Amino acid sequence: VCPGVSETSQQVSMVKEMYHWILGIPNKNLCMTFQEVLVDLASKNERGLYEARVRATVGGQPLTFYSLVGLESESFYRSMPRVIALALEALKT
Repeated sequence: VCPGVSETSQQVSMVKEMYHWILGIPNKNLCMTFQEVLVDLASKNERGLYEARVRATVGGQPLTFYSLVGLESESFYRSMPRVIALALEALKT
């Protein structure tokens, strides 16, 4: 056995266990489709983001979660990583 193979095998097993929730999603369901984004227009913060309730299908499962979103192009693109992260976090539970 080559040096380090056993440790590497253990690390791979740990990663598989840690991310089993997403690794088990069929490839055809690895997407996020937005159904509704309800924005509170009175909640704009200093970065141009608004509080919103997002309804989406993620990994084939319907989810609802709350996030900050931008309505203008620049702030919208800045808000998407957070929306995706929150969607994945909601998918875990």
